[in-house]
Amino acid sequence: MIFAFSSVLLAYFSLSFLETLVIFIGGIILPWVVGAWFYSRKVSKSDLIYQKEILPSVSFWILIILILAAGLLRCFQLTTLSLWPLTDEALDGYYSMQVADHGHFQWIYGFTNLPPLYIWLQGLVFKIFGISLTSLWSLPAVLSLASVIVFFLAARTYFSKSFSFLSVLLMGFSFWPLYVGRFSFQGGLLLFWETAALLAAGLWWEERETSAGRFGAFLFGLFVGAGFYTFTSWPTAALLFTFGMGWYEWSHPKRRFFYPYLLGLLFAYFPLAAAAIPATDNDYLRYVIPFRWNQPLFPQLAMACQDLWAFFFRTLVPSNLFAYKPFWGGYWNPLLSAAFFIGTFEFFRKRAHPFVLLWVFAFLLFFLPGFLTGGIEMCRVLLILPVLLLGVATGISILLMGLRPIWRPWGLSVFILFSMGLDSYHLFGVYHRIWTQPQGNWFACKSLERLRAYEILKDFQSQAGPGFILSDMVPDIYDQSFSLATHSFNATVNPAIDPSQARWVALLINVNYRTYLIRQFPEGKWFDLAPDVERPDGGLMLGIIPLTSSHFKILKQYFLADRACFSLVPQVFDCRDYKSRTPVIQSLESLYPLFSADPFLRSCFYEKIAENEYADRNYDAQVKALKQAIQLGIPTPHLYNNLGALYFRRSRFTEARQAFQKALQFPFNATSASAGLQAILTVEKTGKWSESQ
Repeated sequence: MIFAFSSVLLAYFSLSFLETLVIFIGGIILPWVVGAWFYSRKVSKSDLIYQKEILPSVSFWILIILILAAGLLRCFQLTTLSLWPLTDEALDGYYSMQVADHGHFQWIYGFTNLPPLYIWLQGLVFKIFGISLTSLWSLPAVLSLASVIVFFLAARTYFSKSFSFLSVLLMGFSFWPLYVGRFSFQGGLLLFWETAALLAAGLWWEERETSAGRFGAFLFGLFVGAGFYTFTSWPTAALLFTFGMGWYEWSHPKRRFFYPYLLGLLFAYFPLAAAAIPATDNDYLRYVIPFRWNQPLFPQLAMACQDLWAFFFRTLVPSNLFAYKPFWGGYWNPLLSAAFFIGTFEFFRKRAHPFVLLWVFAFLLFFLPGFLTGGIEMCRVLLILPVLLLGVATGISILLMGLRPIWRPWGLSVFILFSMGLDSYHLFGVYHRIWTQPQGNWFACKSLERLRAYEILKDFQSQAGPGFILSDMVPDIYDQSFSLATHSFNATVNPAIDPSQARWVALLINVNYRTYLIRQFPEGKWFDLAPDVERPDGGLMLGIIPLTSSHFKILKQYFLADRACFSLVPQVFDCRDYKSRTPVIQSLESLYPLFSADPFLRSCFYEKIAENEYADRNYDAQVKALKQAIQLGIPTPHLYNNLGALYFRRSRFTEARQAFQKALQFPFNATSASAGLQAILTVEKTGKWSESQ
């Protein structure tokens, strides 16, 4: 009760640092110390609790019903829970589209060198079922359900029936496993592969005394080696399994299982290593945060350990960064967190047991990727989920043993129902509500404008049929969620659609081009996609233009320019974050003839140049590009506003004021230019300015 109440306060209430510290020490640390002391006095030579039968036998049909219910939870609101893909999902989806449509296979993907297996599987799903948001999110749902089934089978090779039943309940109905199954990314495959590797290890363990033991060790190594194709944090799992095999070999020198295992591992891993190692410069490792010894060490350690806090209480990741974090409490709700703390008493009491030593080693090893990278991404610590789950199941077992056997099923039912209530509200309430309300300040997540454009076009194409959708003339084309979602009716990217069937063209572009484009295409329909969200540049708008337009030749030029930009997407994916955008800029410059004949296209071209120069911190080149967009293209408020913001950040206030004033002179202006002028006045009066202003 103390653990649960303290966890509720730490998870669901906004507290000051001092209040948090007092509750954590008084409600978590001190009770745990007292409990550990009490349990350490009750030394027992009996087996660990995971080998005991504390519940009545569960019928086969109840297990089937539970698995079906777990599957239903993973499919419930399949396309309406998250509403729109994250940029990470769109990146994987783009590569999977290339696999499905054109058979383009790679060994590694993107600037972080993602391994290929998930993208290949998603490409196969796209090939069979078509490319859509439904097929995008179906694969992680299936993998998540498969993880439940395989984890139960793995648990039966190690644990009692009762403990295995508890494990399947937690894997099937807790927030964290459900949450993972809602994202189309490598994490879902990583979790499934980990559970399958645990099953493979268990099957080998059961066969180790037979003549097939060495062949089983080879197959186990083969499976562990194939795990390198899942996600970049798999090496920690491979290290754990290899350590376990080495430990067993050292304890039983006459068995000789280690070398067949190692041979299988290297045999599976070799193709990926041979293809990937020469092509990579260890980009993923650039995310590792080295400790700077000339700076205060405590803040750096606190940042590195913030995943620990997110497991049980709440995330410390800033509110405007998604990062696959929990939104209401931690990954485990307060009841499960309290059960975990209780479970660690059993581990402390049996701390010399080989299973406990292996559990501690796995915990530290699987936490390491998150520790080294600052605790900002769930995928990097996802391997720790089953490890924590075993701790939670141990704690629940201890609580149930405090009841009479006849009351244990009822006690478990009440506990699980309360836990499911908290987790269901977290996923289907709080998390879902995040995406149904406009968020103007989110970083690296999803595009509200593209979602709204998709909803408009989805209804429109049901009557008008397929069309050409031009969505890549915006400055940054990293977000490919729109081409993914509209693939089924987008003749621009879908090779299965006969271009002669298209009757309309859709254009996704900055809203401040509205005046020019309405004059250019008076028969078009125009939709402001972010009127209720304060975007500094006004946000995006959608235009739908019939192909019967009198300006067909201009539309054709727009189409050619858009397709040329789409061809640069792989290069844009490769040149991200810390990488130089020079290759992208050079490729853009080679495409300039496609943009030179039309003033609107020229503005789009130089906006792209400015965006990439800004990413490389080439401010003078960005100023030059923005001026060219204005002088050689279409002068618009957002171009002047962007120029003014850049001058402002360079403390060139006179030029910034002039640019903001020009933006405000346009009859239609959807920018933050007036706020820019106010910021200049604030600086001139006070000499201070904050980002919030």
